[in-house]
Amino acid sequence: KRAVVRDVSIESAAIYRSISRDRPSRQLERQEMQEQVQELLETMSETDREMLLLRHVEGLTNAEVASLLEIDVKAASKRYGRALRRLSVELAKRGVTL
Repeated sequence: KRAVVRDVSIESAAIYRSISRDRPSRQLERQEMQEQVQELLETMSETDREMLLLRHVEGLTNAEVASLLEIDVKAASKRYGRALRRLSVELAKRGVTL
């Protein structure tokens, strides 16, 4: 079964909060970064987006994602790592660091 992708703007905010380091920031800066994450999520492959959403929005573990997608836990872990790395690289290109 495949997860259904919902409202990307809500999901991008959740992913940003989940992967960003705790550091003092102004509301405007946070909003701009969430917009960057949202734009990137919209351009990512379905597989990458799905992995990030399941882990950061749904709060699932790699084992739970593996079960849901009917794949090996190691495969889920690798997919998640690659998706997070791709997101980080693209954010860095835009001057956003996590």
